[in-house]
Amino acid sequence: CGFNPRIVLNKHFPQGRSRVAAEESLLNEFATNGIISNTGKSTKRPNAIMAGYVRMLLDSALYLSTFNSKSEVVEDLKKHYKGNDVKPLINYFRSKVKSRFSVALTCDFLKEYSEEFDLPKPDIHIKDTLCAYKRLADNYYHTEKREYECIKHMQELTSEINKELRSNGQKPITVYQLDRMIWIICSNKFFLDGKVKNNKEIYLLKIK
Repeated sequence: CGFNPRIVLNKHFPQGRSRVAAEESLLNEFATNGIISNTGKSTKRPNAIMAGYVRMLLDSALYLSTFNSKSEVVEDLKKHYKGNDVKPLINYFRSKVKSRFSVALTCDFLKEYSEEFDLPKPDIHIKDTLCAYKRLADNYYHTEKREYECIKHMQELTSEINKELRSNGQKPITVYQLDRMIWIICSNKFFLDGKVKNNKEIYLLKIK
């Protein structure tokens, strides 16, 4: 529907249609266009991934349809962004889009959606880096509660780095930039440079 949330709702979730019927309508449209999800992992729920995806699409369309522009969405989200306390913002977003968005994916979306949200994505690379740096047990950040702790530790580490940068007359970095640097190293991609294959292993050993 051209990524227009109101058209999506008019087509698949018009007044009088149930939420279940709306989800079925979207699933049928994807199936008609050859887009299905059968991972082979479950014969009982072969469409589980796609079912979660259409729930997310409907949640997103319902939320976005109440605004007229991206700037209005950003302003609505900013009402729940209280400095370094990111939990109200993440909880608010997840209350609007209830399916498929973990803490990590919510952070990933928000940090890419607008520079107003200076967040890290607490993914495996960030977690492993912080565990090495702070001498924590492997998989320390495995719970949702500790993912918020992971975000806080990234904010603190960025502040620590910036103190050093400012003392040397250098420009400070954002949490987003630190996240990006860690990802570039640990993903072993270097944007497809292809010269080094064990960057993350070397990196974590250097930190330790």
